[in-house]
Amino acid sequence: MTRSAARLTAALLGLLAAAPAPAAAERGVYWEQTIEMEMAGMPFAMPAQTMKVCLPVDQWKRPPESKPDDTCRIQDLKVTGSTMTWRLVCTGEEPMEGEGEMTYTSSSFTGRTAMRSRRGDMNLKMRGKKGGGDCDVREL
Repeated sequence: MTRSAARLTAALLGLLAAAPAPAAAERGVYWEQTIEMEMAGMPFAMPAQTMKVCLPVDQWKRPPESKPDDTCRIQDLKVTGSTMTWRLVCTGEEPMEGEGEMTYTSSSFTGRTAMRSRRGDMNLKMRGKKGGGDCDVREL
């Protein structure tokens, strides 16, 4: 299940990552984001993972995109006000599917995703806050 969790986490971070950056520098700003994960059958929640990422300044105006080599695809993306909802379908050797929701402001976001696979259910909670400081999205 660890590989599935890693794939899912990468796909969800794709929601917060920009589309592939052009060759020129792209202005971004630093955010601190935290993801907590619980998996069915585990007697404890995995420790929260916090990381600093560079996101485009217009992040919340862009639809998320999957990378060309990714086996997870975002479907049924809807944005209503400051809330984004989606379905996520992952194919490959460990298929899974689920849905999620994220609510954001200009300086923070919170969200959740629930996934199902043949190995069990997985729930993720996400939160983030704008840390500030300029960065180049292409370099991170």
